Amino acid sequence: MARTSTVGQVHRIAELGSRRARRARISSSLLIKPSLHLPVPDHHHPPPPPPRAQARQSGTFEAGSPGAMARIIRSSTALALVVAAAVAAACAEARVPDYHPSTFTVTGKVQCQDCTKNWNAYAYNARPIPGSVVGVTCLDDKGRAVYHGSDATDGQGVFNVEVPGKVNGGDLAPSRCLVRLAASGDAACAVFTDFNGGRTGETPARLTHVSPDRATYAVGPYYCAPPQCDVKDDDACGY
Repeated sequence: MARTSTVGQVHRIAELGSRRARRARISSSLLIKPSLHLPVPDHHHPPPPPPRAQARQSGTFEAGSPGAMARIIRSSTALALVVAAAVAAACAEARVPDYHPSTFTVTGKVQCQDCTKNWNAYAYNARPIPGSVVGVTCLDDKGRAVYHGSDATDGQGVFNVEVPGKVNGGDLAPSRCLVRLAASGDAACAVFTDFNGGRTGETPARLTHVSPDRATYAVGPYYCAPPQCDVKDDDACGY
């Protein structure tokens, strides 16, 4: 009887151990399974940036954002430059007719330069000579004199000679004209000097005003001097 009881106890203990082992396996499976679906960090591929960062990287911006406004401004500036370049190219291709104003004016001043004064007065304080005469002679393209005009200086010694743009159907070019002193308005200061070509002549070249029908060229100033300041080869101004 004792042996039979011992064998029964052994069987019960083995069965109890078997049950505990099955329970342990079931509990273990329930605890481990949920963790099998957790994501594993990938250090070779970083997580995607947030949506705003993605927009900056791709070059697109949300409407109203500072980046979008800056991009719009840059695009508008580039478009304006392209349009300006196209307009400039079109203008460059256009054929502009030669400019021939109907008249051009030659203007300047006649002054007296007195060598008997001190240096500053001689060099910097020349006085105007009213009533002096300045002439303009123009040649055609064959070298023939086709125009001559003149004007007397006003109270400030200023003259203005109006020259027509055309003579006998041909254009008068300022580059084919010569301006020179013709007479002094002061007998005490009547010797031509050749400052600025007043005695030998000057070609109008300083364009100071231009409009569709008129142009103005500045010449001189021209100087006359008293007889005691006369030098060799200078001519006395006609009076």
